[in-house]
Parts: sequence; structure tokens; C-alpha cells
Amino acid sequence: MKYLKTILLLVLITSCSTSKNLVDVESSQDPEAIYTQALMHLENKDELEATEAFEELKRRFPQSRFTVLSELKAGDMEFQNNNYSAAAVYYSAFSELYPRHKMVDYALHQKALCYFKDTPKKIARDLSPAILALQTSRKLITRYPKSEYVPAAKKMIVDTKLKLALKEASIGNYYLRKKSYVAALKRWEKIKNPYYELDNNESPEAKELLKTAQEKINNLNSLIGENKS
Repeated sequence: MKYLKTILLLVLITSCSTSKNLVDVESSQDPEAIYTQALMHLENKDELEATEAFEELKRRFPQSRFTVLSELKAGDMEFQNNNYSAAAVYYSAFSELYPRHKMVDYALHQKALCYFKDTPKKIARDLSPAILALQTSRKLITRYPKSEYVPAAKKMIVDTKLKLALKEASIGNYYLRKKSYVAALKRWEKIKNPYYELDNNESPEAKELLKTAQEKINNLNSLIGENKS
């Protein structure tokens, strides 16, 4: 019983201490206090209150450095909840609104990672997120070649290129089974297109796929030639 009373007292003290630190986000003139409170809400897993505080910061103090940071925190919050599409919107807004901020490379990395995680595992499905992941990773490397996130971006590019190329191979094989040789050829040729830039040294899978693509191209050119004669 004494132990239970002690626990209840600690909870009461913590609750009172927390409530003293709270500010009225709608009337406070201190953006740092609002931002700090939003972080407190995040620590307490109260994401609705945190989001409202972040939005209030954006509405009333658009030029504050704490508003800038809130964009990233809001993105991180959505990312941690596996809401990758929503997180990508925040990271994208940050990189576009504050292109000179020192954490833009982080925002681009997280944005690419959101697209990558949003990519379906099955290549038969829509792989549009993979294309966005590829484009964003390349942008990161081009703009910030010395960024600490470049190695991760390069790895993401390798994995994404292979997945997109495998989809082209799957479609190429489909057309081949239908004896639509010209359509099949176009798909296999896309795999060797500079856009994918598959490298024999990137992975055993890439090496094997490039070898298969060349064989398919040779065979399809022969079949198309035979049909014309």
C-alpha cells in the first residue's frame, strides 16, 4: 500500500511539473517555447498536440528558425510512424523552402528513404516511388557530394536501379511470350539505357541481368530480322 502511494505521488509531481512548463501555443509570443513544448508532446507520444504546436509555429512565426526545425521534426514524426508519403511532403517542403539550410542534405536523404520504403516489394506493382527515390538520391549526391549521407544514397541508387531494371525485364518477357518482339526489344534495351547505368561491378544480380539483357537483345533482333525477310 505504501509502495502504491509513493507511485501515485511521483505521478502527481511529474504531472504538475509538466503542466507548469506548458505554454498557450495560441497566445505565446515565444517561438522557442512553442517548439520546446511540441518536443515535449512528442516525448509523451502526444503527436496530435505536437502537430498542432508545429502548425501554430508555421502560422505565426514563419521566419523563425524554430519553424524551420519544426518541418524536419514533423517529417521525422511521420517517418517513425511509417507514414512515408506524409513524411516525404514535410522533407520536400523543408528542402524547397530552406535550400541553404545546413540540414537540407538530411532532408533529401530522408525524402529519398521515404520513397524507397514506399516502393512495393513486388515488381509487378507500380514502382513510381522507386523512380522518385532514384531521382532524389541523385540530387543529393550532385548537390552535396561531401555529405555524410552520400554512401547511403549510392547504395539506394544501386538497389533502386536494379529493381526498376527487373521490372523492365519482367515486362520484356511478357511481350516475348506474346511474340510481340519489337515491344519486348524496347524493354530489354531500356535495361542497358544510361538512365539505369547498371554496372557489372555493382552486384552479381546486376551483372547477370546485363548479360541476360544482351542475349535477349541479340535473339530479338534475329527474330525481328527473320520476320521481315
